[in-house]
Amino acid sequence: MLENLPEIIKTTKGAFSLAKLCAKFLGLNKPEQIREEAQAQADAKIIDAKADAEARKIRALSDLEVLGLGGLAEREKERQENRQKVFVAAVKALSPDADPEIIEKADKDKVARIFRESEITSDEELLLLWGKILAGEAEKSGSFSKRTISIVGNMEKKDAQIFTDLCQFVWHEMSNVSSPILAVYDSTHTVYNKQGIIFSALKYLEEMGLISYSSASGYARWYSVGNGIVWRYHDKVVFINNAPKDAGRKSHFVSYGAASLTNAGEELYPICGAQPNEEFFQFIIEKWKKDGLNPTILPLSEK
Repeated sequence: MLENLPEIIKTTKGAFSLAKLCAKFLGLNKPEQIREEAQAQADAKIIDAKADAEARKIRALSDLEVLGLGGLAEREKERQENRQKVFVAAVKALSPDADPEIIEKADKDKVARIFRESEITSDEELLLLWGKILAGEAEKSGSFSKRTISIVGNMEKKDAQIFTDLCQFVWHEMSNVSSPILAVYDSTHTVYNKQGIIFSALKYLEEMGLISYSSASGYARWYSVGNGIVWRYHDKVVFINNAPKDAGRKSHFVSYGAASLTNAGEELYPICGAQPNEEFFQFIIEKWKKDGLNPTILPLSEK
């Protein structure tokens, strides 16, 4: 049992509502009371088994079976602690203005799936990731699909790190900020390789279901000729002149590389913790200049 769990539950209305939603997974009879039911039940079985053995009422119960019950109790205790750590991470990840009523109405089946997948890992960083997933799903049902939850359930720590490393190469088009754009133009370039993103890493993430990879055709978006496109990279905003060289065309495309985030990748990107890479930013600016897109970095006052 986490000693500070009662205090954490009382911190905000959102935390209290999340505790009500997750009560049965945390061993809570009430949000403000902690009770390790699984541990207590397992201990009771051991005590009863020993008493029965001493009274010769259950002759078949051996010392090995008693030890087995103890092992089950210990494993359940570890899973309970992991579930509680996920809950604590979720409380910390909740938005300050999280709506308690929406949290209490979250998809309970999805919440159960999150705890079922997360309880078997003891890695602290993965537990933090699960906490962010729980918080996101509690605040907005459908934020994470069952497929995404399943993918994370199969992740090891190194897998999460590779995905985070990749996501430092993500941009956003300002007219569609909810859709992250992965800009990996050349998997052999040092700007990617120095961050561990090589061909094998991309194929590995594709096998996991986090990206689609096509070095031959690549990925692009079509745009109507107009006033240009505004893209954002963390706190930097860039204006791109989208007028095609052929003045007679009404639309053209902007290539953004050989990889694209899948739906699962897009769902996990906002919580992966990727940090900006200045060398990559300058690399993209130079590439766009060579491609004739005339990128202009906007001053802070114009963002």
